[in-house]
Amino acid sequence: MPQEIEYDQPAVATFSPLRSKDAEDPYRDLINNIGSILSERKLIKSEVVLPKKEKLVVNYPDYAFAHPIRLHPSCWVDDGDHLAGVHPKSSLPFFINSSGSIICRLCTGKNSIKEIQKELKEIWFSVADDVLLRDGLSFLMLLEEMNLIEFVGRKIEGTAH
Repeated sequence: MPQEIEYDQPAVATFSPLRSKDAEDPYRDLINNIGSILSERKLIKSEVVLPKKEKLVVNYPDYAFAHPIRLHPSCWVDDGDHLAGVHPKSSLPFFINSSGSIICRLCTGKNSIKEIQKELKEIWFSVADDVLLRDGLSFLMLLEEMNLIEFVGRKIEGTAH
């Protein structure tokens, strides 16, 4: 049996904070903390509480047959182990860890999410299917939000995108 490559959750890093639109909002947290302190000190009548954004719910069937493709080919650098690049709009460098690099190399526009999931399971056979799917799809959705990949053929409410 082949030796399994060590699994680390796919990730992208850069010198500037990149936040998903569904990540915790630092401004909301700051306002709530200040509101709490002002209320405790009786400087305001009632505590200020801004609601959290609702969590994004991803339907796997909406993405199963989507074909992710990396955008901006000239911006990517592959050293054989990891992928890196310079974001085309911000000119900030980005670095992708080893697991994320493996996933990104499969984003050719030819492989569906379902096919990528199958290939990842062959690489990380001891990692639970749901973990690979959740981590991989979350990672790809972050890259989509960063305008580094695009999902081609994604279904939205029964139609092709």
